[in-house]
This record gives sequence, C-alpha cells and structure tokens, in this order.
Amino acid sequence: MNKNRPYVIVSIKWLLTAEEEFLYPRDPRVAITGYRAGRGIGDIFSVVVEFLEAVNSGTRGATRATIQALAEEMESRLPTVGETFVLTAGTKPVADCVVLEKILDPKQ
Repeated sequence: MNKNRPYVIVSIKWLLTAEEEFLYPRDPRVAITGYRAGRGIGDIFSVVVEFLEAVNSGTRGATRATIQALAEEMESRLPTVGETFVLTAGTKPVADCVVLEKILDPKQ
C-alpha cells in the first residue's frame, strides 16, 4: 500500500462460513476486487487491502483494514465514510466493509 495515495479505513464483517476457504488466508496484504454496495457489482474494481490486525488465525480474524484503489485512476471510486464496500473473490462477495475514515491527502 502506498500511504502517499488516498485510502479508506474500514471495519470488516466476513460473509464466509467456516467451511469456505478464502484465497489469501494468512497474508497481511492482498490484491482483490470490490465494489460499493449502493452501486452494485457493475462498480467492481481492483483494490489493495491491508489488514490492521495479525491474521494468524486466517483472514476471518481481521476486523479492520485499509483499502486503496490498485490504480490511481480508480481513486475517485473509493467509498465515503459510512458507506459499505463489498470485498469479492472474483464476483463472489466475501466481506462487507463499512468505511470508518477516508484519508484523501495522506501527506498532510
């Protein structure tokens, strides 16, 4: 994650059951897709998620993360405070994230 670019801090509610596997079970930082819930799956774009807790027990142990658009051109599509952002594996929803804070100019 490039902390010199805009990002959001989110709380995470995992949608996976204990039997379902997530592609990146122990990585603290992943490239994945997601979309703003109010705009639907047609709004899907690539993001980088950095979990703010240790994920020794797998990603389902993480409850907070930062999310940044993978490409600078997609930064305007980041959700706003209070908005729900759905993380996906392909088109399958894996987590609902509520934006707690939006950092537009990290250099300040």
